[in-house]
Amino acid sequence: MSSPDDNRDFLFGDLPRFRRRPPRRVFGLLVLGMLALGLVLVAWTLVYGVGSKSPEAASSDTTSHGTPTSGPLSPRASATLPSQLRSLVNGGRPVYCGGTTQPMVALTFDDGPGPYSQYTIDTLRTANAKATFFLVGRLLHSKTYQKIAKEEAKLGEVGDHSWSHFGLAGKPESTLQTEVLKARKLTEKYTGGPVVYFRPPWGSHDAALDAYVRSQGMIEVMWTFDTHDSTGAKPDEIVTSIDNWARPGAIILLHENRGATRIALPDILQTLSDKSLRPVTLTTLLTEDPPTREQLKRGQSGCTH
Repeated sequence: MSSPDDNRDFLFGDLPRFRRRPPRRVFGLLVLGMLALGLVLVAWTLVYGVGSKSPEAASSDTTSHGTPTSGPLSPRASATLPSQLRSLVNGGRPVYCGGTTQPMVALTFDDGPGPYSQYTIDTLRTANAKATFFLVGRLLHSKTYQKIAKEEAKLGEVGDHSWSHFGLAGKPESTLQTEVLKARKLTEKYTGGPVVYFRPPWGSHDAALDAYVRSQGMIEVMWTFDTHDSTGAKPDEIVTSIDNWARPGAIILLHENRGATRIALPDILQTLSDKSLRPVTLTTLLTEDPPTREQLKRGQSGCTH
């Protein structure tokens, strides 16, 4: 009578017999697998930033109010940014001015849209002047202001000035998500986006906000000098500040919802013309005459040349 082993040899022939791997070899394979997983996680962090999400995941997020938010710029949108702007995004420092080599300045209007916005648009268009408008997101619930925002984007370009317009320094990330991304989402919806620039209300920012804006693929824009039109400056005082401080590369802070600014605007444009300075958008300024590394490092003090 044949044994079980004889029958197995008859059926399967001289096949190799598999043995259990030694425990030490198994442990080595586990270690290699863990190292490979660690490398994948490190690469993911370098691409998307600590604590941030992929563009795909971010695009499906919602704010605490249940409103879909906009995440980091998509790879396609990022790829279309000029190299100078991508460099500013990656640098993560607030921008206070452009360079000094071209006779250009950037007029920036905060806090709109507002009742004087159409006049501002018409006056700039007549003078063949461009500008950047930093819009407050909650104002875009108005259909009238939705149309204004689209006109402003067509004339020049628009930026994000938060959702509610309050100081963001020291605020948790959940608040930054609502204030920055909710506003950007609505602004992009009504102007065609993408929105690349963010300006914090009152210029109030800290390292956490700076890092958050960078993580969203945006450039934080401040100003070279303030005309004080939002704090009571009279029309002639606004014009005088332009005359005294406007230099090549300057980013000028104005507000489109102030009566004094409305009155002063034609004289502002004439003063810039007399100084042979051309009002352009931030994108034109920062791509054709970007700030130097030293200017970025020194902040506003590096721009008062």
